[in-house]
Amino acid sequence: MTNEGIALVSGPAAKESAMELRQLEALVTIAREGSFTRASDVLAISQPSLSARIRRLERSLNCQLIDRHTRPVRLTVQGKAFLPFAERVLFILEAAEELVQRAESDEITIGGYAFRVTKASARRAERIRVVPIGTVPAPESPTDNA
Repeated sequence: MTNEGIALVSGPAAKESAMELRQLEALVTIAREGSFTRASDVLAISQPSLSARIRRLERSLNCQLIDRHTRPVRLTVQGKAFLPFAERVLFILEAAEELVQRAESDEITIGGYAFRVTKASARRAERIRVVPIGTVPAPESPTDNA
């Protein structure tokens, strides 16, 4: 997935606090690898560039995400809280990119499963509610007709 220069923040604060997909990718990779060195190898970028991405992400969130004084490096409490959202953003964009690329074939693959996209499934997909991690939607109660 190509994500150079895509910002997740818009408006006047965008220039100062823009969160970039490559920063999210850096955080997810560091968390997975447990090391800046291994993560920079996986992402095929220099370690200083990787560190700069994380510093910019931390600055945009106004918190420290990674404890750099431990080996292997560990996420801070804020980093652990933010990681599932970063993973979800990357997953959703990857799925969307695949959907667009396969639009002509009417077939997408998500999580290793192939799905045929039909008009009925597209209508059902429009009704899907996305619920943030850690929240439970209130059950819909039937209306009393009494």
